[in-house]
Amino acid sequence: MSKSILRKDKVAEALSALGKQSVVYAPVKNKRGIVEYRELGKSASAAEIELDGKPDTPPKAIIFPQTEVLLTYRKDKDGKFEVTPARPDEREKVIFGVRPCDAIGIAVMDKVFCGGKFTDPYYKARREKVTIFSIACDGPMDSYCFCPSTGGSPAATEGSDVMMYDVGDSYYVEGVTEKGKKALEALKGQLGKPSPEQEGRKEAIVEKAKSGEGFTRKISAESIAKLDNSFDSKYWDDVARRCLSCGACTYYCPTCHCFDINDEKGGERVRTWDSCQFGIFTMHTSGHNPRAVRAQKLRNRYYHKFKYSKDNIGRYLCVGCGRCIALCPASLDITKAISEVK
Repeated sequence: MSKSILRKDKVAEALSALGKQSVVYAPVKNKRGIVEYRELGKSASAAEIELDGKPDTPPKAIIFPQTEVLLTYRKDKDGKFEVTPARPDEREKVIFGVRPCDAIGIAVMDKVFCGGKFTDPYYKARREKVTIFSIACDGPMDSYCFCPSTGGSPAATEGSDVMMYDVGDSYYVEGVTEKGKKALEALKGQLGKPSPEQEGRKEAIVEKAKSGEGFTRKISAESIAKLDNSFDSKYWDDVARRCLSCGACTYYCPTCHCFDINDEKGGERVRTWDSCQFGIFTMHTSGHNPRAVRAQKLRNRYYHKFKYSKDNIGRYLCVGCGRCIALCPASLDITKAISEVK
């Protein structure tokens, strides 16, 4: 059943079938009109899911929570500390309706947290329990997309366990990994055999994705190469002049993963998302801040995305989703900034 058809009127049934074995997350529109990933079966039903566009938020918080307790501690009557590591969430999870850029974002996070010398046990424990059902894009989802510039494409399968292609009244469904093929076994009652016409539509989506047709935002390799000689350029002062250091770009990014750890009253050690755009992000205990100037912080973000990550993990830390452009209150455009590097 690695290549099948799921009729759109059978999606609700498919989600129910998956929900018998796993906790299912899917894009749902909240009361403010924001499409975000939410666990189905509690405050959302299968009929409410939004599969036609790019969600406003990436799914990374399911695997890398915005706030999580790492351990608890208490002092016993003898004055010794008793430390209890947090138990990992051992539930199997399915994230349904992921776009390729966000699936690649999770693959990048895997490299950061599990692909180097050290492995983050909290991330790893959650990641191993997650199966990703992605939906290929038929070209750019909006004017902010630029995934071909960062090594992706509208039909890229990296990071996905199951890939779905919109072929009209149905999704062409294909298992990408063994985990994905196993997940499809639970959907035998909802899946059918693709027709030659549906096979042709699927192949057309793949070919269109390879061509990069329809993308108006781009970053060239030549522009990125200029970063090698532009670290001390006054150009970054010009770019950062409009930046508010609000951190929206990092919180909506599928790959930003910086965090802070604090010991909270009551005996909890808590990890929370942080942003390199915040004023005290690099503040030392001595009071010295090596990146105290806004231009230095913004420059670090761009260098981290397109240079440091390439040197360290072999790929860009940007997937071209365009959320940082769409949601920036100051209308900063990362594609324009990198393309005009001096």
